[in-house]
Amino acid sequence: FTMASGTSITTTSAATPAISIRVNNTGGTGGASLAQLSASGEVYVNVVGGASGGAITDSNAGTVNITAATATLLAATGIGTSADALDTSVTDLSATNSTSGDIVISEANALTIVSPGISTSGGNGNISVTLVGNAALAIQADITAHGTGTVTLTMAGGTVTQSSGSNITADGLLLSGNGTYTLSETTNDVNNLAASVTGPVSYSGLGGLTVGTVNSVSGITTVGGNVVLNVTGTLSVASTAPIITTATAGSGTASGIIDLDATGNISISGALTSTGATNTAGTGGTGGAITIDASGTAVIGISANITSSGGTGTTTGGAAGAITVNTAGTTITVTGPLSIIAAGGATATPGAGATVTFSDDVALAGGTVTVSTGTTAGNIVFSGTLNGGQALNLTAGTGNISFTGAVGGTTPLTSISIASAAGVTASSSLQTTGNVTQTEGTGTTTLNGTGSGSIGGTLQITTSAVVFNSGTLTTVGAITVSAQNAVDINAGSINSGTATVSISANQDNSGTESFTMASGTSITTTSAATPAISIRVNN
Repeated sequence: FTMASGTSITTTSAATPAISIRVNNTGGTGGASLAQLSASGEVYVNVVGGASGGAITDSNAGTVNITAATATLLAATGIGTSADALDTSVTDLSATNSTSGDIVISEANALTIVSPGISTSGGNGNISVTLVGNAALAIQADITAHGTGTVTLTMAGGTVTQSSGSNITADGLLLSGNGTYTLSETTNDVNNLAASVTGPVSYSGLGGLTVGTVNSVSGITTVGGNVVLNVTGTLSVASTAPIITTATAGSGTASGIIDLDATGNISISGALTSTGATNTAGTGGTGGAITIDASGTAVIGISANITSSGGTGTTTGGAAGAITVNTAGTTITVTGPLSIIAAGGATATPGAGATVTFSDDVALAGGTVTVSTGTTAGNIVFSGTLNGGQALNLTAGTGNISFTGAVGGTTPLTSISIASAAGVTASSSLQTTGNVTQTEGTGTTTLNGTGSGSIGGTLQITTSAVVFNSGTLTTVGAITVSAQNAVDINAGSINSGTATVSISANQDNSGTESFTMASGTSITTTSAATPAISIRVNN
């Protein structure tokens, strides 16, 4: 069935169908080349012939092919092509392609996908639905791409919603254009997800999901929108597929959050980045919060940078968003070299940093791990144990650093370097094979010994006040403590082996802060240096 370009079939009938085009019967490979079909009711086009059939194509590119309340399309070797989509202006659509080829639809207005849905059932056929107007796409029936086929949804400003029981099944799902994408069915079954959109992306589905590359688009990028992924099973972010949320440059608006939730293991090999917008007339935009949450017995593996940062501004930098990594009591493995940063926008007046929290046990691997909240506020919290033979570099600005569980109790860290913090608290023992250094602090640093191990290098602390709270603290190298205010040894002992001990208190030369050793405490060294132990109060 062939319609020359510019020809048309028109009826005001509201019947089902109002226009029926049927090519082939029990066999044949004829197709339908459509110019313009217009009806008030249904347009029905079927070119399937038994186990074979033909394609439905566009014979007048650039003009709407089907205008109707409903379009029902059945083909064997394609509906539209990647070079020339079938153009529609319909309210409801279903399309099925059985053997080979793709389904490519370009819709002028709002569209509802109705039963039996849109599907390719052979040839790894792809599905592409584009809404060229600022209108909504309502998915009320299944969208299924065969084999390694992909589904692409492209919007021009409207919303994408999904009704209960209407699943997307595909090897790859690509979201593009401008709009709000809410794909909420927990039984969606997609292997690879990618997006490049202006607006938020929310996806739920079965496990085995990878944020990867689909149709040459890698990762998820949103401008002015959140990214929320919630899967029942495993979730991975591929190394070549970062998740990035931004906001319109110059607007000073906040970027979207990144929220990744899974009941299975989570693997982060691609970078997660949320950056607030720059502002050419005020405060920079806020960076979005980044949350990684694995439930049940699932574990989390991180081997890529995670960054939330405020935008720059002409007056003040934007604040960062909090970074939280949480399991239900299992292990978070952080494989360096990498950085996890929640820092405010860098201007003359920097924006506030935000808290970085590891809610459970952390194992370091692979290389140096850097965690920073910048030069302003923002705490660094390790709520569980911390192990792994790697270097750990920490910067908390005016925020606090806390280690709740033992540090290095199973596998000592190589070293710990603290560039800045207010207070630093190690609530349990701390063990390394190398140096522990705090360069700057404005609060109190509290240590509770080294357990059955030691600090395998030097211990150097420069801060406001220091408390050796309990236990025996043993080092291989020299101990150097310089406090603007008090240094207290409340319980236990300090042993520097063959190295020296130097403790300076009240170095701001004001007040009555002192160096105090509680009864029963001790400082021991076998060093023969002059002096081997130096205690200096006031300056």
